[in-house]
Amino acid sequence: MQYMKTIYSLTLLAFINIIFCNNVFSGSDIVVFKVLNTNSDTINIELKSKATIICYYSIFCKPCIKELNALEENIDKWKEEFDVQIIAIASSNDIKYKDKIIKFSERRNYCFPLYIDITNEVTDFLYSKQNIKKENNFRIFNNKAEVLKPQLFIVDSKGNVLNQKRGFMDGDESKIYKMLKDNSNQ
Repeated sequence: MQYMKTIYSLTLLAFINIIFCNNVFSGSDIVVFKVLNTNSDTINIELKSKATIICYYSIFCKPCIKELNALEENIDKWKEEFDVQIIAIASSNDIKYKDKIIKFSERRNYCFPLYIDITNEVTDFLYSKQNIKKENNFRIFNNKAEVLKPQLFIVDSKGNVLNQKRGFMDGDESKIYKMLKDNSNQ
């Protein structure tokens, strides 16, 4: 009898975990990440659009800021044509610059929020989708400050990486548009 109670309790706990622990690793259709916003609140964000631009940035990276500015200038046009959202995210390594990120966000006043990947959920998720080796990548994914470069991923609502690009130069917004267009029919 005690054995059956234990099995029942474990089954109930597993069921409750599946129902209520709906995050990126739960296997559900909704992909959710825990991040820190510029109000210093830990929140969950969802991949709720057909396409989500996940843009890694650092406030000390000039190409990153150029990319954020280009996203700001183009997002309204892109939203007219595509179901798209932007998640701009700093790595967990940048938590020590939280106050500077908050001031940067207030100064720039982008139409999309800036987040910090405090638990590395976004980064770990993208690694798992791309089989990226952390030690071979750039500063956003490790501490090698000598190679600051933005990285941008376009993912669908289930978290499948549809496209990605590394670095930013003037005119790259047309590449981002093409990536959105190429993946809009999928």
